[in-house]
Amino acid sequence: MLLNHELHSVVQPDVESGEQILWVGQPNAARMAVKSIGGFLFGVGWTWFTVAFIMGWMSHNSSSQWPGGIWGFGGLAFYLFMTPFLIVGLAMLASPLLSYQQGLRTFYAITNQRILVIETGKSRKVQSYGEGDIGNLERTEQPDGSGDLTFAKQHYKDGDGDLRTRDIKLVGIAQVRTVENIIREVFKKSS
Repeated sequence: MLLNHELHSVVQPDVESGEQILWVGQPNAARMAVKSIGGFLFGVGWTWFTVAFIMGWMSHNSSSQWPGGIWGFGGLAFYLFMTPFLIVGLAMLASPLLSYQQGLRTFYAITNQRILVIETGKSRKVQSYGEGDIGNLERTEQPDGSGDLTFAKQHYKDGDGDLRTRDIKLVGIAQVRTVENIIREVFKKSS
């Protein structure tokens, strides 16, 4: 976790003239990793099944009747077909690590005009939410005072064209109630 002045230096390039930074923070990267455990556990089963299927196919076809054996055209087609399944499984197994790294590269800021969500890395992604974007606040608080704060809803169409809604939130932040009060004061919102 970066020190407060280091957080300010990361956020400062995105603050416009006349804006004041009221709060900066980062998500708890470990908590973000824990939230992806469901995908990891599903990935264990997915990857195990995929590897077992490949191994079973290999043992069954080791003395293949196909010309060229398991590395011939039929075998190559099988491996090309199974490769995406294996890649998806490995990605699910890596999801806690990827979520942890994302948490380390994510920064939040509240100014007197907007809420910023900044993701750094190879490129810089800045999401800005002004007064018109901010809706009802919903706080989920842990016993230690940390938690998540939902402050907006985003509507989008999925691949089938169906309308979906996604929560926009500050995830895994310390002193979530204090942050909620800052947003409530700046944007005069009630939950």
